[in-house]
Formats: sequence, structure tokens, C-alpha cells
Amino acid sequence: MNPTELLDSSIESDEDKIRKSYDHEDLKTFLAKSSIKDYFPRALQISDCNQLLTYLQATLSRYDWADFDLEEMLDLYILAIMMMTYEQDNFMVIDKRFTLLDTVSNLGSILYPDQIEFIANGLYQKFVQGVGAKRLENFLNMQAAFPRLMLSSGSGSDVGQALLLTILSRYTKVPARLQARNAFEMAKLVNWQQLANSDQYHDMFILMRSFFLVINMWINRYEFLESDLGAVMRTYFLTVCKVLCKKTDIESDFAMTLERFIALCVVRAARIQ
Repeated sequence: MNPTELLDSSIESDEDKIRKSYDHEDLKTFLAKSSIKDYFPRALQISDCNQLLTYLQATLSRYDWADFDLEEMLDLYILAIMMMTYEQDNFMVIDKRFTLLDTVSNLGSILYPDQIEFIANGLYQKFVQGVGAKRLENFLNMQAAFPRLMLSSGSGSDVGQALLLTILSRYTKVPARLQARNAFEMAKLVNWQQLANSDQYHDMFILMRSFFLVINMWINRYEFLESDLGAVMRTYFLTVCKVLCKKTDIESDFAMTLERFIALCVVRAARIQ
């Protein structure tokens, strides 16, 4: 393993210390208040991850997109995202997690921009809205779904990008236009110095991770290749990284993780060839 891979794995290890995966009680609480509880009555009695994923997938396979209204589609996305980290140490069911998320994405393959925005806002309220460590915990659980959402052949990639831009938009108070360049314009509006001075590392990490995921979506690569945006972003985030380095009282593991993440992930991702 090379030094870069070692540092990347260290970042993932730091995340795992913070993240608490979902369990059956979490799932039952969500379903009891959801618009889709009547579709999955047996889910309340099945706690085993493998059996639960099999049941959820088998149930959904009997429906198509026309069977669900918009609120139900939102709750299906929430369910699929929760299942990505349900018993997260069970690596034998990764394919089933992906299949469920793909199924939900394809059920919503015919979604208009305003419907995608509705789902993105609903996911924001469920997984991002709030404060402190709990907010970060929810965000880390949610972002486990993004690598698969990015590859979705249905509405998943659009929903994922809309959600990430919504995160940046809610913080900067700028409309979330679905363009990668708009994400960079919002990132430049963030007062990183103020966040660092007030030790708001949770917010810094969420904003930085959201931006990183946006610029790494395949649907945005052409925009970088056809402009000098990659070089401009790299220069800008190197400056942001210096903001952290100048703060002499940064000693926490979390702050060090954020600094490494900027240097290795955001800056490196912005170096478009």
C-alpha cells in the first residue's frame, strides 16, 4: 500500500470512529412514520440484514414507478440509504445493498427537476439538517450511498447531485443550480477561516465532502475537461488548506483528518488531466 492509500484509509478509519450504523430499531422507527410502511409489513419482524434486504428487494420487484407517489419515492430513497449502513460490518451483503439502491433509482427514472428537488430537500431534512456530532453521523451514513448513486442508471445520480448542491446551497444561501461550476462558486462563498477559528470542523467536513463528491461525478467531468476549472479549484483549495495549517491549536484527530482530506482528496481531484 502506497503512502496515499495509507492516508486515505486513515481518513476512512476516522470516519468509522464517528459513524454509528443503523440498526433494526432505527428502521422500525422510520417505517412506522413513513408513507411506505404498508408495503413492507414483514420488515418489522425481520432483523437479519441478509434476510431483510432479500425481503425488501423481492417486495419492490413487484412494482414499477407508476405505483408510487413522490412522497413514497422519497421514503424509498431514505430506506435504501439506511440499508447501506444497516449492520455495516456485514460485507457479505454489499451486492444486495447496491441492488436495492439501484432498484429505487430506477423506479424513479422518470422524475422532473422539481420532483428531484423535492426528494433532495427531503433527504437533506432526514440526513443533514441539524447540528453537532449527530448531524455528522447522519451525513456519514448517508454518504455511504453516494458511490453507487453516482453510477445509477435511473434518477439516483440526479438526486445525489441535487442533494449535494442543496447542502452547499443551504449554507451559502445561494440557489442550487445543477452545475458543477455553481458548486465551486458556492464553495468560494464559505468563510473557511471563520469556521476554523470557531472549531466548526463538522460543518467544514460536510461542506468539503459534499463539494468533493460533486466534482467526482462523471456527469461533471466534461465541464472540467473543457475549461481551466480544475486548475483554479486546485489553487483555491490549497489556500483553504493553508488556513487550517496556520491555526496553531489544531490538535484533534478530526481537524487533522480534514486537513488531509483537503490536501489528498479535493486538491488531487481538482487536478484534471
